[in-house]
Amino acid sequence: MVERVGEFHDGELPPAARLRIRWHLFICKKCRVYLETYKKTVAFARLVFGASSEGGGDAPVPGERVQAILRAVRAAP
Repeated sequence: MVERVGEFHDGELPPAARLRIRWHLFICKKCRVYLETYKKTVAFARLVFGASSEGGGDAPVPGERVQAILRAVRAAP
């Protein structure tokens, strides 16, 4: 879920993958909370950096930043 949350949020996953994630979200409260936090983070970043809600002004996130975030999430209790 953690590795695919961005693709899920942006609607970029194939139907079968979306279904698997939806099922996982149905049974996993921690991932539901994680997804809600992700949505709020994206909304906040768009507000701060002025990107449109349609994604036209999205700037790429440096790979090392993404990896640092993923390591922190995996290490969280």
